[in-house]
Amino acid sequence: MNRRFLLLVGIPLTLFLVAGAATVTILSSANADYAGFLLSPYYENANAPVTGCTAPCLTVDTQGTEPTPATGGLKLDNHGIGANNPSPTTVSVTTSDTNDVIVVMVLCNPGVTSMSISGGGLTWNTRSTFSSYTIGSRSGAEFWAYSSGTLSSVTVTVTYVAGSACNPAYLAINGADTSNPFDSNSNLPSVVNANSPTSCTMSTSNANDMLFGYMEQGGNPTTGVPSGWTPLDNYINAKHWDAYDIVSATVSSASEAWTATSGSNISGFCDAVQGQPSFKLAAGASMYLWSSQFASATSIPAGALSFQLFADAPAPALDGSSTGTWSSGSTFSAGALTTVKANDVVILSVDTYSSGSSVTVSSVSDSLNKISWQGSARSSFVACSGTQEATHVEWYGIASTAISADTITVTLSSAPTAASGVAFGVSGADTTTPFDPASGLPETAVSSCSATGAAPTVSSVSTIADTDFVFALFGGYTSVTETVGSIGAGTGTLVNTVTGSGDSNAVEYEAMSTSQSADSCAFGTSTTYWGMLCDALMPARQAVTVSYYTTNSAGTVQSTMASGASATLTALYQSASISSSAGTVPASGYVEVVITGPSGVALTVFWGAPNPTQFQVSYTYKT
Repeated sequence: MNRRFLLLVGIPLTLFLVAGAATVTILSSANADYAGFLLSPYYENANAPVTGCTAPCLTVDTQGTEPTPATGGLKLDNHGIGANNPSPTTVSVTTSDTNDVIVVMVLCNPGVTSMSISGGGLTWNTRSTFSSYTIGSRSGAEFWAYSSGTLSSVTVTVTYVAGSACNPAYLAINGADTSNPFDSNSNLPSVVNANSPTSCTMSTSNANDMLFGYMEQGGNPTTGVPSGWTPLDNYINAKHWDAYDIVSATVSSASEAWTATSGSNISGFCDAVQGQPSFKLAAGASMYLWSSQFASATSIPAGALSFQLFADAPAPALDGSSTGTWSSGSTFSAGALTTVKANDVVILSVDTYSSGSSVTVSSVSDSLNKISWQGSARSSFVACSGTQEATHVEWYGIASTAISADTITVTLSSAPTAASGVAFGVSGADTTTPFDPASGLPETAVSSCSATGAAPTVSSVSTIADTDFVFALFGGYTSVTETVGSIGAGTGTLVNTVTGSGDSNAVEYEAMSTSQSADSCAFGTSTTYWGMLCDALMPARQAVTVSYYTTNSAGTVQSTMASGASATLTALYQSASISSSAGTVPASGYVEVVITGPSGVALTVFWGAPNPTQFQVSYTYKT
């Protein structure tokens, strides 16, 4: 997954200031890891350094070594262990934070054949069940649930069939991905069953994870946890113990050793929960960034607040289509297009056929003169040769207003034998630089140019922006009504088709949620003598407002260095900059940056794995 579209938090927000005449050092005795302040977001209103911060509120630190929030806000809220009882057995769960992921780990004596979980007013999911085959003579399970509110001594019940005793323990984890909490690496959970010491061999796919494990050993030995891990709970009879560690980098085949001073056959498992990757910033809503507390009064000179914000705006959407076919002469109509949105990007797919020659598009116009067409084709290529030669053209324009029954006229370089066109509008795309700039776009492909049919496919399609409108254009010397195929990992949506005599035409698309890497665009019906193109439109740039303050220890504004300044952000993550006035941070005060999203557009803001999580304002200001 590549970087994100535009706005803020999971986006690594990199903030830096350039100012006036002299170099001023801020917090020189407490430099952050990247020599500044505004570092490492917390995604919790409760973690704001002052009261009254409206969620989502991010606080930051200036530690020389980053604390837990460097992992994107992932932290252990609470934990506990239950009784080792015959079925059912229970564990009491209490949390301090909202929006926790509750993981319940269960290990059992021999003979258990099935297991279930309930209670706490939660909806439980099964992460994994471990049979006697996977952890020696013992068995167990791992369950999880999402808790939107706090829990106070709620009873969670584990019911099992056969066997003599099971023991549940729980972790309440805050800042985890509440819909998909576990790291996706295929080696997880890692199961162990060996004499002491024994090791979980762990690999993770994310940089910011909480690693944890739960072990069982008969008797009452003294136990040890992996190096660097924090021990949590112990149950004395038929010894159970658990521990965790929060990491800020991926681990690869890490050997996490567990020990016991007596007995043999340590059984258990290790797993990893990933940090919350994003949250929704509602249209017009604000997010808040706070520095850590300033030890002494500090003057900030006038200058410029520069920042780079990564998030996703909604993907562009289809907004009407039309088709047309050639009958005579060197012009034809691609139909009368109607759209409902302003500021559409209009794409035109034209396929022409003339035996042994290439007929290209000379110009495009529309009857209402509402579309500003480009002066030349976005792409033009030839598929096959000789009797089956066909030319495919991609053209585009911008419609600043909605259009109604606007006839699109295509002027060709010469009269073809056959030609067709599909036009369609796309709303919510960037009208300044519409196309994703990934190398190779648009990608094209042609058939084997033989009588052997194949589904039209373009391979090696990559994009940079996450929420692109990726579309495929098909055409060729064939008579076929193409059907929908796949784009990337998803199924496309058919825009329109033309079943021509000597040529055919089709368009499909998919609105993406993540960038593409060496993926394919394909239609669904095998045919012959075809050409195909795959391209991508980026989401529209958005305007955000930025306010920049200093406050006292209570969060009361002392200096307004910028108030409601406008910044335009794109899917390509260029730096934005606003002018800022001088200000003074009093002793024990803070710097606060407030960013308000665009009205009418909600943003998906990223701040956890696998995206960067650093938020920073340089602590030196240079002339």
